[in-house]
Amino acid sequence: MPLFKPSIAALKQKRDVAGLAGALKSKDRQTRRDALKALADLEARAAVPALIELLLVEDGDLQTKVDVAELLRKLADGSAVPALLKANAVSQERERARIKAAIASSDHRYRDGLYVNLISAEETTLRSSIAAALGEIGGCEGLRALFEQLASETGPMERNTKDAIKMAIVNALGKNDPGATQVMCDLLKHESPEIRGWAAHCLGEAGDPSSQAALLRIACDDQQPFSVRQYAIASLGQIGDERAIPDLENLSVMPNRVLARDARQSAELIRQRRPKSPALW
Repeated sequence: MPLFKPSIAALKQKRDVAGLAGALKSKDRQTRRDALKALADLEARAAVPALIELLLVEDGDLQTKVDVAELLRKLADGSAVPALLKANAVSQERERARIKAAIASSDHRYRDGLYVNLISAEETTLRSSIAAALGEIGGCEGLRALFEQLASETGPMERNTKDAIKMAIVNALGKNDPGATQVMCDLLKHESPEIRGWAAHCLGEAGDPSSQAALLRIACDDQQPFSVRQYAIASLGQIGDERAIPDLENLSVMPNRVLARDARQSAELIRQRRPKSPALW
């Protein structure tokens, strides 16, 4: 262990990525944070292996892990996807263990609710940063990872974390990866209704007509939960392919009045998008 802390400014000036990566192992928290900032400024993709190691270290502090996840978001390196997913799973396990210990403690400082919420807030911040990194990485691998993260999320602040994951999914879709539509069509078969529903919603956002057949199967399947069918019907309207109109008209007379109304609205939305015939003079 060196007697003196490394000069982060000097390492940055020399663009010494290896030296900055080495500084990430410092026991001094501020040194680690300064090294992370320097690597972010340099956009040093060569540091990704060292960042992954720091993200997964068992006894690392949470704020450093958040900083690492945010830097991985900026670097958007696909090789980090497995590590980000692993860090997400470890965060969930750690949250459950910390909450269990807090509830069992006789220490009066661990008041019911307050300390549990504090633990969840810290871990939610980390998992939200992980989601943001996966969203920036994008591609088929990033999308699959985000939906896997969404499916596994639980805890006192589940809704907050899932909102962050869904925002990251929308960001990933904005990168227009050619394989994204097929990934989401495959997810329409997922065991979780929430995943099927959000995949159906995202297909509407993507607007790819090739997903229409898969969405119609979901929309017309009366064994699907209400919310999943509702997402699928709305997405058919967003996509705007007039070939969906006959099926939507059939759905518009179904017994469920809400879904029937949605089907009529989607069909009308598609009709409004049809190009009008030129006026005859």
